[in-house]
Amino acid sequence: MRKITLIWILSFLSGSALLVFQSISSLTGTEGSAWERLSLIDIIDEKYLSSLQSISWLGIGNIFDYIFTMSLFVLLFCVGGIFFLWDMIFGRK
Repeated sequence: MRKITLIWILSFLSGSALLVFQSISSLTGTEGSAWERLSLIDIIDEKYLSSLQSISWLGIGNIFDYIFTMSLFVLLFCVGGIFFLWDMIFGRK
């Protein structure tokens, strides 16, 4: 198994596990659950990411801001999809 294959499989599995935990948390109706709307800003403190968000060249700061505030399971699915396509295009020949 190639490293790229392992990356997209783990990304899909972790995104699926996170989605399951968020679904269970919303079904149980617990208040202040840590699984609600989890993003990179929640995991990595914003003071560490502010330098990337302040880049003003060609709107790159807005792109980083969008990625950092995106739901983590969506980000993991997107990363898994990108590596899946990379594996299918440039994979075994």
